[in-house]
Amino acid sequence: MSAGATGAQGDRPGRLRSALLKLLLIAAGYVLAVAVATVVTVALLFAPSAMSSGTLAGVRFALTDAPVIVFVAFFWTFFCALPGFIVAITLGKRLGWRRWRSYAFAGLADVVPSFLIFGIYSGSLLGMIEPFLAALPGGFAGGAAYWAGAGRFIAARQRAMET
Repeated sequence: MSAGATGAQGDRPGRLRSALLKLLLIAAGYVLAVAVATVVTVALLFAPSAMSSGTLAGVRFALTDAPVIVFVAFFWTFFCALPGFIVAITLGKRLGWRRWRSYAFAGLADVVPSFLIFGIYSGSLLGMIEPFLAALPGGFAGGAAYWAGAGRFIAARQRAMET
């Protein structure tokens, strides 16, 4: 066996480990992005109504229901935003995105297909304008959170491999 063949075989576990680490970072970044997008969206949807009630009971009601609302919203967001996230990651790789703004705007853009998918599963998009508008800053924040939690590390590793 030649030295070149041995070197390629010896490098295979390192490449596999690197690819798995990258996939883990992407997955963790996606979970972080969905969590941030969900919290921002739910806060934008429910904080004004809780505060406008003018009573502590209204605020307490919003806070006691918040965990269930956030959990359900996280679940729906996780599945409905996944196709757009995969497209964004693919575009980011192909176009060489290196800045948080690219991912933040991709998160913002992902709101549209996410709501279309949600509309298919829920049976209607009627009455969804307020949640859609609240999800726009949520998507932007989620994309920025992805960058902060995973994207910048992946971009830094990519740059290091290119040099």
